[in-house]
Amino acid sequence: MSKRTPKLVLVWVLTAFEVLTMGLAGATKFMNADMWQEHFSSWGYPVWLTSVVGVAELVGVALLLVPRTALGAAGGLIVIMIGALGTVLVFHSELGWFGPTLHLGLLSAIVWLRLRLRCPPRA
Repeated sequence: MSKRTPKLVLVWVLTAFEVLTMGLAGATKFMNADMWQEHFSSWGYPVWLTSVVGVAELVGVALLLVPRTALGAAGGLIVIMIGALGTVLVFHSELGWFGPTLHLGLLSAIVWLRLRLRCPPRA
């Protein structure tokens, strides 16, 4: 087994988890649009932003599955999660800080692993 194999397995396990959970989060922006629009409106955001965030999450997780675009996709999803975390902290939302923080950590790990796989450290 090469030194890359454990990192490669881990990056795909983390990616699978993020695709499932963030994909579901993006889809619920459409499946349960009324609830999300109510949240966004109560936070002072325009209602149309719900759809924009949902599309960005769905496109992001789709691109996370393509190795060539995964690094940029993870970066974009990190930006979305920073916004989500900031929102729940500022507005003391019942949605809580744990979910966005977990996604930030896992997406950051994906970025770090993908960079390590692309440019292994010199010995």
